[in-house]
Amino acid sequence: MANSFARFADVVSLQKLAHIKETKAYKASKGVTVNLPNGEIADVGTWDGFCQALGMSVSKVDEDLINLRAFGEQALESLSRIGAGYRELRQWRKLPQEQREALAQIATTGNKDDVLEAAYEAIEAERARSTDLAVKNAELSEDLKSAQKRGKNLDAEIERKKMQIKRLTSAKARCTDFLERTE
Repeated sequence: MANSFARFADVVSLQKLAHIKETKAYKASKGVTVNLPNGEIADVGTWDGFCQALGMSVSKVDEDLINLRAFGEQALESLSRIGAGYRELRQWRKLPQEQREALAQIATTGNKDDVLEAAYEAIEAERARSTDLAVKNAELSEDLKSAQKRGKNLDAEIERKKMQIKRLTSAKARCTDFLERTE
């Protein structure tokens, strides 16, 4: 049975697996068990057991589904055809959508060297952008700290002025109980 389900591993079948996972259709088989080639018994009514019955690990299926969502069916098929591995796909998933689409477009040519070169350039550009953002973040953090310090200084100045106003108004207090005209 596991061998008959092994066909699900191709890219086209990942769409079906994604649908099964989203709709939780595997739960309809709750209680159904399958003997695995390694001698274990898997409950097909759970996602873990369903994946084991297909002959794949949950982590591999989930990783494939993440790649499918990130790249799309045709792009993932092209990338798989040129031999892109999990490590590369994991790195490329971190790239912005436009760059992932560009990689997928280059992958349709079927030349792995071109894809790797484009990916390297995209990753370097992303690192440079990340470095620029880190520098900007540090500058903005410094600006925030100085603004907070200025705010504290202004609060202290306001407090000092209030104390001065209070002192000056209390000095005007009258010394006697006579009417003001009499004084």
